[in-house]
Amino acid sequence: MHQISPSFQNCAPAGLADNKVYYFLGDFDAKTGKFTPDEHFDNNPALLDYGCNVFTGPSVFVDPQSGDTCVFSIMQDQRTGAEEGAAGWAHCVGLTRKIWLNDEGTDVKMRPVDALHTLEGDVLATGENLTLEQANDALANVKGDLLYIKATLTANDAKQFGIQLKSNGNTDMTSYTYDVEHGTVSGDTRNKGSAASLNHVSGPLMLDDGKLFMEIYIDRSLVEAFFNDTKSISMRSYSDYDSQKIQLFADGDLFVDNLYITDMQSIYKEK
Repeated sequence: MHQISPSFQNCAPAGLADNKVYYFLGDFDAKTGKFTPDEHFDNNPALLDYGCNVFTGPSVFVDPQSGDTCVFSIMQDQRTGAEEGAAGWAHCVGLTRKIWLNDEGTDVKMRPVDALHTLEGDVLATGENLTLEQANDALANVKGDLLYIKATLTANDAKQFGIQLKSNGNTDMTSYTYDVEHGTVSGDTRNKGSAASLNHVSGPLMLDDGKLFMEIYIDRSLVEAFFNDTKSISMRSYSDYDSQKIQLFADGDLFVDNLYITDMQSIYKEK
């Protein structure tokens, strides 16, 4: 796997440039230093993350205990320099992601590392084999901006479906939508950073036997969403503090195979 993160906008600062992370699969010749992409890539690299200049500057390492190949990155905060200076900090490290090849060896699979589950706190909602209405009833009292959300959704006759989060139930929200007809997953935020160029992003994603499996981590302004262990969309959402509701939506019949939400604990332990 060969990763590249080009910036073509006249060497613009990281917060303003388009630093998407692309990758090829192929063969590397250590003697010649030459990398040859697999034929099916047809000289067109793929994206790991469909977000707009949030997931940037990746680093890769091999876990010495599990042997898993992992990647982590700088998550751009998409605020202005003045805002960063006033806050006293800029950007942060993203979640560590395990990457591996699919069974055919033709593409990369990806999901958050299992160690993150050790930081889960109280279970806020859980259920199986739910209708959309039943699932939203379970979500009615769930609020927060430090959350782990896991759900598997089956589109019966729904053409578009997904999840709204960091929402006030009206104008302020961040959402992820799957479009069945076009085979795409998209992310949209109503409250992007001041320096962000886009508030809507999307990319191709195949359902798995008609199902969409989602894992979403909310860490204050940072939202990292993973779909079918294949693609991710990372976004910054500077919503109002009271915008913390969660709701599933669909334009037709949607079956919720499972739903699980917990709050997340800090990685910093009190002394």
